[in-house]
Amino acid sequence: MDLVTPETRTKFLEEADDILLEIESDLLQLTETPADHSPVKTLFRNVHSLKGNCGFMGFSDLEKLLHTEETLLETIKDGSLKNIQKASEMLLEVLDIIKDSIADIHSGGHGAVSSLNLYVEIINNHLPKGLRVPNEAPTSMLGEILVQQGAINQEDLEEALEAQHQTVGEILINSGTASAAQIETALKVQNELRPKNISQQTVKATTKRQDIRVDLDKLDTLINLIGEMVIAENMVINNPDLNNLELESFSKASQHMEKIVRELQEMAMIIRMIPISGLFRRMIRLVHDLSRKSGKKVDLELIGEGTEVDKTVIEKITDPLVHLIRNSMDHGIEDSDTRIKAGKPETGSLKLSASHEEGEIRITLVDDGHGMDRDRLIAKGIERGIVSGDGSQLSESDALQLIFQPGFSMAEKITDISGRGVGMDVVRQNLESIKGRIDVSSTLGEGTKISLRIPLTLAIIDGMLVRTGTAHYILPILSIRESFRPAAAQITIAPDGQELVKVRESIMPVIRLHRLHKVTPDYRDLDKGILIVLESSKSPTCLFVDELMGQQQTVIKGLSDYIGQLGDVGGVSGCTILGNGEVSLILDVRALEELACR
Repeated sequence: MDLVTPETRTKFLEEADDILLEIESDLLQLTETPADHSPVKTLFRNVHSLKGNCGFMGFSDLEKLLHTEETLLETIKDGSLKNIQKASEMLLEVLDIIKDSIADIHSGGHGAVSSLNLYVEIINNHLPKGLRVPNEAPTSMLGEILVQQGAINQEDLEEALEAQHQTVGEILINSGTASAAQIETALKVQNELRPKNISQQTVKATTKRQDIRVDLDKLDTLINLIGEMVIAENMVINNPDLNNLELESFSKASQHMEKIVRELQEMAMIIRMIPISGLFRRMIRLVHDLSRKSGKKVDLELIGEGTEVDKTVIEKITDPLVHLIRNSMDHGIEDSDTRIKAGKPETGSLKLSASHEEGEIRITLVDDGHGMDRDRLIAKGIERGIVSGDGSQLSESDALQLIFQPGFSMAEKITDISGRGVGMDVVRQNLESIKGRIDVSSTLGEGTKISLRIPLTLAIIDGMLVRTGTAHYILPILSIRESFRPAAAQITIAPDGQELVKVRESIMPVIRLHRLHKVTPDYRDLDKGILIVLESSKSPTCLFVDELMGQQQTVIKGLSDYIGQLGDVGGVSGCTILGNGEVSLILDVRALEELACR
């Protein structure tokens, strides 16, 4: 009987992905604070579990590599290894090899580790002679192959052989004489000259889990069905045939049904929500690697790791967040000498935070680098033909928006970190695809703050139904601060024709929804209709409507592609189906604010 079924393979991969995340987190902690051995015990246990699972599945290359790593961790645990930081840095590099091998298994491969014996040798180099794992790769032959291939010359090889306390492969890589790719090519030739070791060891997996994994497509189907149930509930409760009827039993039953549907909807959404900590911790490794590559010292502070976000949203924002951090490290934070001359601490600061605000997830990245220079931005915009005239008409905010133009880059030279100008416009497009927004603020010499604003959920919201003439619209409840009927004395008109209303000590612009969508309203005088103060992180705005119709759960449906091709649809983010079967547009508060500022 074959013990390795497709289900077993899937389970192995799920556990491996989780274990690798924990291993990376602990290795990063050990690298930063080598004197603190607290992560070693967990590291050893996770590596041991993954090794056992690999042995059970028959992935012998991974098993051997993990066994060697496990041996090294044992020397750290018993205190016999002195240079812990160097060893943990090396184990991080090996972890990338393990990830590649697991990715190969995900793709249907066998998890073969390219240049396995080289990596075993590199780990062995950190171990006492008596603990080194047997390895069939002769180091002298590796050097000879590299010479034959022209990757190095004979002098390089002899120099490496003089330092036999290290392996030849490691010395050549560390000195920059030969690349890892050249080493790998040489080892492939070497491996062809000896029999392949295909021994396997069956070890029973020891990891137990207390959760159940569900395919995301099944959750999506569940959410859609609950959305349809919400629509059906609205159709039943708000059925026009029930108008003016006193049905006490029906009212009790409908209230009970409403309560159950709401709880079911909330539970379904909770199932899809996962802590953002997994994404944030991946950024620790990114900052660590970029810091080593750029030579800049940077501290990353994570805030709000427990904030829960829809899994689909996390998948959409991973690449944008990676790009933003790369930009901050390359363009924002200065090198140590420049920082010291500017009176700043030698080590730069990056703060990555997440929180729930105004019915949204807000992810903020703040660096204390040199910030963005408005004049340089405008000069680059003029150079690229994006800005007309001398650019003096552009505000600070408008100048910062230039970075989102396709191909726009402030980098003086292209590096392997950033500088090709193909990123920020893609970042904005990715966010807009999930109805998110990006805000940028910067102070020259002090740093830059970038905020990503993302909807809490992409499926169902609590909405306020409003009416203008015969048209009905939905406003998200969390976007409404208050509503009122203004007195004539509160209303004034600015010299440019903009209608303004005074609310206590604030002056707010008014948006007439009927003008925006070209419908005939019941009222044209502001003191006859209703003004809704929209919740905003910027300046508040008032929306003029005829009537508030009541609150209801709203299932968000996307606009058709045909409507999207027509261009600007007047601050609309989607639509929903009302209880009477009519289609109602869902208003996008952020877009309405931008319309008010035009």
